[in-house]
Amino acid sequence: MNNYSENDFYFFLSMFANVLQIADFKMNVTQLSNDDLMRHLLQQDNVLDDQTNNYLKKIVEQNETIIKQNEEIKKILKGEK
Repeated sequence: MNNYSENDFYFFLSMFANVLQIADFKMNVTQLSNDDLMRHLLQQDNVLDDQTNNYLKKIVEQNETIIKQNEEIKKILKGEK
């Protein structure tokens, strides 16, 4: 009878080890998907940064053009040109 309970102990110990391995596998899969998501978000942020920079450069260029046009209009109105 003592041998039977000892076998039960090792059986349950190996079952517990298997459950832990499955849990570890699930955590690894979750971590991999989190890493993939983080890489995608970083790539998306880089694209958005580039788009935002281009958009802001365009706004600055347009504002500079408007300022030059306003200066020319002021000169015309003052009769300088």
